[in-house]
Amino acid sequence: MNKLNHKKIYLKKINFFYYALIKRFFLKKKKFIIMNHPSDISEAEYLFKKKYYKKALIHFNNIINKSVFKKELYYNIIKKIALCHFYLKKYDLAINFFKILLKEDAEDAEENIFNLGMCYYLQSNDYLFFQKTRIKYIKIFLFLRKNYPNSKYLPKIDKMIYNAFLTLKKKKESIGMYYFNKKKYKSSIRVFKQIINDYQDIFNIQKYYIYMIISQYKVEKEKENKNSSFEETMKLHNTYLQFYLENENYFLDEINLSLPSKIKKQFKKIEIHLILIKQFIFN
Repeated sequence: MNKLNHKKIYLKKINFFYYALIKRFFLKKKKFIIMNHPSDISEAEYLFKKKYYKKALIHFNNIINKSVFKKELYYNIIKKIALCHFYLKKYDLAINFFKILLKEDAEDAEENIFNLGMCYYLQSNDYLFFQKTRIKYIKIFLFLRKNYPNSKYLPKIDKMIYNAFLTLKKKKESIGMYYFNKKKYKSSIRVFKQIINDYQDIFNIQKYYIYMIISQYKVEKEKENKNSSFEETMKLHNTYLQFYLENENYFLDEINLSLPSKIKKQFKKIEIHLILIKQFIFN
């Protein structure tokens, strides 16, 4: 009996010893986790620097979920998470983190605005996001251009803005030409007018005036009243001539424009007709 009791006491001591050992181990481990954030961050930074973005992202996510940091360190980690997503081409996730930074961190705002714009720019290569994201990154880059006139990013964003506007203009031009060739002149007028209003400060818009004048002439000609004075066509033509006088260096003689000869002939006939109408009115 005594032997049995001694055995139980001995087992209890053994169990207590192991319990104490395990507890001590976990406390040390816990202490190690809490005290070793600097080394964890160093490892994550090392992986990021070496471009192991997947591994770095795992480390940064683990760190950010463990405890509270000083403001500067927190923003640095958020920025690295955003950049990891960016380099891994997970642009939707990168956008979310860059937006967090822009709401809270004003120090690196210029860089974060540029990176946010780049997310939308690269996302616009995806057909599904084409139109919406193109408009978004244009707005972001224009905002950056306006608020940071000495930005180091200007040469790059100016080129991207120009190419974006060129692509949008070409798309609208193809729509306008579709309506024009289908003889849906009211629709073509609307599209060409929009192109002129949107891009007259960036591109030469002379040919769009010519297509719009021809379209307006066709609309008025198709009216039941065959004795139409072509009042709207006259107004458009006067605007065209005024624009020509104000931008003489940018306007070419219609003969030298890259237009089909058929269009040049039509426009010439319309101009002659409008001149005759003016002479008749004044006489």
